[in-house]
Amino acid sequence: MNASLRDRLSHSQEVASRILQEVRSGRLLPGEKLGSIRQLAGRFGVGRQVILSATEILSTESIIIKRSRQGTYINPNLSPELVRERTKRIGFLNWQVKQPGLGAFSLRVYNEVLRMAPALNCEIFWQGMVDDLDPVNWFAGMRLDALLVTGRIDDALVALLQRHSIPHLIVGNYQFKLPANQLEKALAEDISGALRHTCQMKHFTRLGTVTNSPQLQSTRLYLAGAQLVAKELGLEYPEKWCYADAAEDGYAGLQKLLVNDQDRPDIIYMTARAFPEAARYFFEHHLVEPQRRPFLLLDYLGHAELYPYLVDATVYPEEELGKIALPRLLDIYYGRRRQPHHERVARE
Repeated sequence: MNASLRDRLSHSQEVASRILQEVRSGRLLPGEKLGSIRQLAGRFGVGRQVILSATEILSTESIIIKRSRQGTYINPNLSPELVRERTKRIGFLNWQVKQPGLGAFSLRVYNEVLRMAPALNCEIFWQGMVDDLDPVNWFAGMRLDALLVTGRIDDALVALLQRHSIPHLIVGNYQFKLPANQLEKALAEDISGALRHTCQMKHFTRLGTVTNSPQLQSTRLYLAGAQLVAKELGLEYPEKWCYADAAEDGYAGLQKLLVNDQDRPDIIYMTARAFPEAARYFFEHHLVEPQRRPFLLLDYLGHAELYPYLVDATVYPEEELGKIALPRLLDIYYGRRRQPHHERVARE
């Protein structure tokens, strides 16, 4: 091998290594287009033949792909191990929800994920629902590495993500026919455990609930937990003390449950989203003092922290799924957890 060829190969290896390092560090992202041969030669201060040899090296190692008449691109399907050093781009997709309401589960999870992101070298990109949103195109266009998904999810979305091999984790309690990467709470067990403990400790005998619509899997699990404890402990839990509506209007719920001072529950389980309007009811009807109102058990504190003296207990002190969602997603991304991965997290 003559000296000229040896030098060119050495320079080619050096250029290939520098491009690979830019991929590892995140300066070049999967799917990103490289410059032309002429541009790369000028950038690295070498000849065109050196660049051609460097791109052949990277192409052989599947770091780049060449598309006829389109140019050269960083492989959009790089091995996760190659990009371990760079900041991961994580999409947070709130599917079929345009504006999540006050205290919404998706916002609680999102806030925890944002808090965890810097320590895990991740950048988070929120996407609510817009007309004609194509999650696959959004994923590719944003050059994301993986997705966290909440919202109104169905099997069609699960199938779409699987078909396009998008690393993802669905966070929340949903029912699917297809096996899915899912992280959920042991809701029925957690609610029944909290209610059982509270009712036995405080000797409550009359239970009421204010929740979302039973069309949601989470609400069905809430109610299943309440019904289990009512049957087990012999609590009064008539239909008139079960308010379940998509609006989660705590005011309307308490109007129904507390219409009769002599015939009302002594403990009420309520979702965090229902609490703000319930607080208004308590204030308007002068039921702020504990002795004048039922014991209030919330699933999650949320905005109830504005009036902590109205909340007697909570099932979850923090949004537990939000705390572990990002680490679990990264485990899926790096292949450390099997797919589909389903995990039910019980209350500590």
